[in-house]
Amino acid sequence: AKKSFNSSLKNFAAREHIFMRWKEYFLVPDHRVRTISGASFEGFYYICFDQRNGKVSGIYFHAKSEKYQQLELTHVEDRGCSNLQILSTPTISPRNSNSPNSHPATAMDVFYSYTFGTAGWMALQGLALITAPTTIAAVLSSEARLATQLEIYFSRSLGFSLLVIGVLSLLLTGSIPLSSRLSDGVTGEADDPKAPYAVPTLTVTMIYHSVAAFYCYAQWTQTSSSSFVLGMVPSGILAAVGFWCVLFGTSSGRISRKTGADKRTSGFPFKNAEADKKKSRTKRL
Repeated sequence: AKKSFNSSLKNFAAREHIFMRWKEYFLVPDHRVRTISGASFEGFYYICFDQRNGKVSGIYFHAKSEKYQQLELTHVEDRGCSNLQILSTPTISPRNSNSPNSHPATAMDVFYSYTFGTAGWMALQGLALITAPTTIAAVLSSEARLATQLEIYFSRSLGFSLLVIGVLSLLLTGSIPLSSRLSDGVTGEADDPKAPYAVPTLTVTMIYHSVAAFYCYAQWTQTSSSSFVLGMVPSGILAAVGFWCVLFGTSSGRISRKTGADKRTSGFPFKNAEADKKKSRTKRL
């Protein structure tokens, strides 16, 4: 019966679009639920299990905190749970919170690393352009000369712009809370108040890093100045991480409601073997 329940719970999780990865949601011994954003809420975990058909119809989490008096992890309407058996913890076998693998890295960890890395890299460039425009102009120039007033003006203007863009990238992605409603990290859910801004910000900054890395590479091949390599390498790394987040860390990287397959098995740039299996079975039918 326990095996049937666990299987039904996993099927429900895949069908209702709950988990990015099943193992990313678990209960630790102190009854804390770890969410995909890395936050933990203390409370009770309820699972609605219909013994008549052996299926899970709802998963709910009731937190003790006044701020999260009724937090639902599933966004599932109450489907008559009063007529079902209510199971509380530890229905899911708790993992050892002291083990090194008890808190696996998630896509959101990479996403936050990308946002803070973007802000840090832009802040570093901005401060250098603001405080030492003459030095920057001398290093990048083909001949030794003093920077003109126009070059100093544009250098500092660019520095201020980079600082503003770096701060906006943190605010619009939810890395820094703006209010009590936005106190949690972005989750990529459609009803998340930060989701409409997080994914476009991720995409725009990824394109910016890609263009900046390509431009620095073009300048390096033309002038052979090693100074452009210092700008090419960090921008290239951030562009690659941002591209990974676009592929696997956004709302499109979820479990399909129709097929149950993980939609993170993208067909680009790798072959989608899971999709090919689905297509072959459809053709045979």
